[in-house]
Amino acid sequence: IMEDAIDEKSKSIKEAQFLAQATPLIGAEAASKSLDQLKINYYEISDNFPLYEKTALKYYQNPETFPATEMLKAAWIFSEKATNKESLKTAATWAEKIVMQGETAENTYILAMLYFKSGKKDEAKIYANYSAQLAKTSGKDASMAEKLLTQIK
Repeated sequence: IMEDAIDEKSKSIKEAQFLAQATPLIGAEAASKSLDQLKINYYEISDNFPLYEKTALKYYQNPETFPATEMLKAAWIFSEKATNKESLKTAATWAEKIVMQGETAENTYILAMLYFKSGKKDEAKIYANYSAQLAKTSGKDASMAEKLLTQIK
């Protein structure tokens, strides 16, 4: 059903077709959720950020219902590709919740990037510094955080 719903020529998903085939098998709610998951995955793989962004903002409206790793991945993609201030703010909220659960070099870096792209340089600097420190103390590569710190200045 998923393969049939992907239109490689237009790099899009045939939503009506997917829902028509999936709903009788798994119900309307599960079909809708599966469609959103398909869109998230496909738009990421096909590097179609505008549609990924639109889908992710809708799909992750209640971020606390998703695993932290999934939310961090979405925040990472936004930190790399988003330019819309509201989208960056939403992704920063996702990252903040993850950081509050436990700081890592990776999640503090992603939060720093989101703050930086949002124009919050002071906050970005704090979290980029923290990311670099966490990376160094855990034996990880701190170069991305250090590069961000040079961009912030």
